Amino acid sequence: MKAYMKKHDIFGQRIFKTKMREVVFLHKTLILAPPEKVRTKGASKRKKEFDTSLDPSYWEYVDAFQESAKQPSQRSARQSSQLSANQSSQYSARQPFHIHFPIFIHPYIEKIIDVVSDGNCGFCATIALLGWTEESWSLVRSQLDKEIHLHQDLYSNVFYDSVESVRNSLKISGLGAQGKDMWMSIPDLGYVIATLYNVILVSLHRNLNMTFFLLNKAPSKESYLYSLLAIGFVNENHWLQIKLKSHCPLPPTSQN
Repeated sequence: MKAYMKKHDIFGQRIFKTKMREVVFLHKTLILAPPEKVRTKGASKRKKEFDTSLDPSYWEYVDAFQESAKQPSQRSARQSSQLSANQSSQYSARQPFHIHFPIFIHPYIEKIIDVVSDGNCGFCATIALLGWTEESWSLVRSQLDKEIHLHQDLYSNVFYDSVESVRNSLKISGLGAQGKDMWMSIPDLGYVIATLYNVILVSLHRNLNMTFFLLNKAPSKESYLYSLLAIGFVNENHWLQIKLKSHCPLPPTSQN
């Protein structure tokens, strides 16, 4: 027996002892613990880990689904109504501005953004498109005036009005609402904005639509590298920001 025990590990020894007890104490074998108890200690845990009982919340999901499926027509009708209302409000908000621009450009207008209407709207729209706040409109006036002053010979060849008149329209005596003679004038300031800020400027109007390129650089295949800014004039008294889609057709340049 000792020789047998030496040849086997602890598990083999346990099995051997159990078998010996069954032979010696036969009347007690029915209440003895199974010999595999030590070897299967982890089995019950694995079984528990793979327990397939359902999560109680599963039935909450089913109930919710069944409840929602009971009235599909009412739910769909309500959603359709809300969607139509939202689309209608968005369209009605855009429509008044869109009708002031030529039809060919409508599919290429991504967004129209209004600005404060106080006589500075053209400068507000421009500064906002450049990435600054609308409140910086006075800075645009100052920068445009300085640009004209530094390059009078360049701009005098393209301005409809005199250089002095254009510069005077940029000089204000105080902040706040401005009179009509202080409004942003296109096409004159269109050339200055494009040249000063290195952008391509598009001006949209019911009858006068123009594209302004930099005066100190001729248009080329590389012109697409410049940012495209677009502004629109509506009601003959107000400028707006316009976001155009990529690869949109451009109005002609000035014939001046």
